[in-house]
Amino acid sequence: MTDSTSQQHHDNSKDIRDILRETIAHFEHVLPGQAAIRDFVHHNTLHGFEHLPFPQAVKAAYDVTGAFAYLPEEQFRQYYQQGRIQREDLEAVISEETDLNGDETLCMTKQGALLRKDVLIASLTHSLNAVTASQLNWQIDEQDALEKFQSDVSEEQRKQLLNAAGCNESRAISDLWAACLHISGQAHFLLHPEELVDMSPAQAEEMLSDVLAKEERSSHGELVMDSLIAREADQTLDSLFAKVGPELTLTGLLEKITGTQLIDELRPLLVRQLASFLDQGLAPWNLPDRDKGFYTAWRSCAKDDLSWVFEDLPDWADSIEALPDDPLDVVIIGLKWLGLDEEQWPAYLERLALELPGWSGMFLWRHQRPGYDGLAQVQVDMMDYLAVRLVLERLFAQRLCRQLWMIEASLDIIRWYMRHHRPEFLVRYITYNERLPEYLITLSQRYLKCSDLCIADEEQWLHLAHMIWTWRQTPAADRPFGYSVYRTTWP
Repeated sequence: MTDSTSQQHHDNSKDIRDILRETIAHFEHVLPGQAAIRDFVHHNTLHGFEHLPFPQAVKAAYDVTGAFAYLPEEQFRQYYQQGRIQREDLEAVISEETDLNGDETLCMTKQGALLRKDVLIASLTHSLNAVTASQLNWQIDEQDALEKFQSDVSEEQRKQLLNAAGCNESRAISDLWAACLHISGQAHFLLHPEELVDMSPAQAEEMLSDVLAKEERSSHGELVMDSLIAREADQTLDSLFAKVGPELTLTGLLEKITGTQLIDELRPLLVRQLASFLDQGLAPWNLPDRDKGFYTAWRSCAKDDLSWVFEDLPDWADSIEALPDDPLDVVIIGLKWLGLDEEQWPAYLERLALELPGWSGMFLWRHQRPGYDGLAQVQVDMMDYLAVRLVLERLFAQRLCRQLWMIEASLDIIRWYMRHHRPEFLVRYITYNERLPEYLITLSQRYLKCSDLCIADEEQWLHLAHMIWTWRQTPAADRPFGYSVYRTTWP
């Protein structure tokens, strides 16, 4: 959301109802203006960012919607290898960007001056993404990365290196790797991740000697590792919940913690109702009572339509029956029940709409054009759509939270539960959002599968958290900061 819009939304002098209505008006800047397409038409998907230069508009659209406007980098590299993109093309673009200083001489070599643009072009035409420690070990073990050329090294480059080295392929690559390690000041020890499987928390404490020197053991003898796990869990939890609204909905939050994509379960039910409601005369059957609005029409048939979905969720039908008749009241009640601060409500609704951008955009387009195509009797109001979305999100989230933890699916209750079960939260979050070696993934999945069927023992979660923490302290672990063999020296 723009700064001006945010300031407008946070104006305390305005009634929250007016703020929510203005939020819908703002949607046209972020949602596609999607009408029902009868003939081919061109639509500018960046219409809400036309005031920006194209590169900035693409980035801004990605920040809001997550949609990529360019081909993957690997596709561009393939075009370069095929000759569809020439070196001269890249040099021309670099020359246009004066801030890049493409003609600056970095150093002199036997072949002549090495210019900054040479380094830039090499980084564009070769994949230089850092690998994880596990990936590097796999490439060494399975692809003989330290003994033979990789597939992306051209024949000309191979000849140049072998001629300069004056030895065979294996020796040349080994010497090159040793030189890279020397220049970067790194040491490389081949350590297979499974060698760590039997390490105990006590052994992990020894590996944390640099941390132990700064930390004190608690009066009741708690391992420093446990306090560090609790601290990381709290920091991760605070950071994750701070994203609810600007970046995440309740659905997105639960996906981060459980790996369950509730939007995939919710989407088919909602899309079927939306298509029937927005029909322009082609469907043989329409949603009953659609002249009363989408929320009222959906609510009238929800108990029959959703009975098989929520048969194991007590009182779900009564909760729909108890909803207010006004969709705006439903939105307000839903956001209050969620436990989100009012200043975050506009951002949350925007994020909610962006989870299904196509259907949200089409519904908004019809909302802005009452009586479209002679369908004046069909009342299309975006507030109806948001009310239904919030009710469905709550029901699906409630079912999931009840299955896993027997708790309410509100932000405060979920946060409370995770703070009282820090090892479980940390294991869940790392499993679904970070990279782990295969043996830890296997153990984690076993624990997670058990937790779906029964309440896992807290000691089991803590043991697995210990193992993950131990892995993170080893030379083979992924470290997102500082210098390392796999992030700095390779490739």
